[in-house]
Amino acid sequence: MHNSKVPLFKWFLAISLLAEAKKSISNRQLSRHLDLPVKTAYALAQRIRKGLIGEKHPLLRGIIELDETYIGGKPRYPNSGALRGRGTKKTMVAGLMERNGKVIAEVQTKYRNPQVRNMLLENVDIGNSSLYSDEYKIYSQIGKLAPHQTVNHGMKEHVRGDVHVNSIEGYWALVKRAWYGQHHHYSKKYTPLYIAESVFKYNNRKENSDAMFSNAMRAVLCIDS
Repeated sequence: MHNSKVPLFKWFLAISLLAEAKKSISNRQLSRHLDLPVKTAYALAQRIRKGLIGEKHPLLRGIIELDETYIGGKPRYPNSGALRGRGTKKTMVAGLMERNGKVIAEVQTKYRNPQVRNMLLENVDIGNSSLYSDEYKIYSQIGKLAPHQTVNHGMKEHVRGDVHVNSIEGYWALVKRAWYGQHHHYSKKYTPLYIAESVFKYNNRKENSDAMFSNAMRAVLCIDS
């Protein structure tokens, strides 16, 4: 905000609007609310999103769901045999979710056993957690870190007792709604900014408007709570 030509109250309003929009907000809509040119509104939004990257959080614990998704459009011709999800050139995002708790999501350019292991060790209280995933072979080694159970989506198994990844798939649905409904395209370079925005809003979903704004300000300004 230092040396910005945009009035401070418009910065605050932009932070509030971004934090409150469950499925994000388009640049044109933001420019109308702030009475600013579209490019200026876009620049403000990107700076705010950048401030949300790396927001501090305690280690996840308990039941941890692991999953990944792919950000990008559907094939233009659905029956053309074009690949979807794994095997495409879409941007991959990997996530961890504490059941009924917080989510962590990161854009991945390479996602193999070492990346999965590092993501778990950096973000999960391994000694007090159980890991749930689908049958994707990339998760075959995580049972060495903590108890691990899977559901087999390939066999149409989505829930087995309390074993499922439906919670994190619900979060992916919100990410996709923002993509389809508001932005329509993310370059790979800037996808981490939009993911940071979605993670912040999901993790603060139970807060009221005042707390949401305060938490967003704290994250953007890098103020320790």
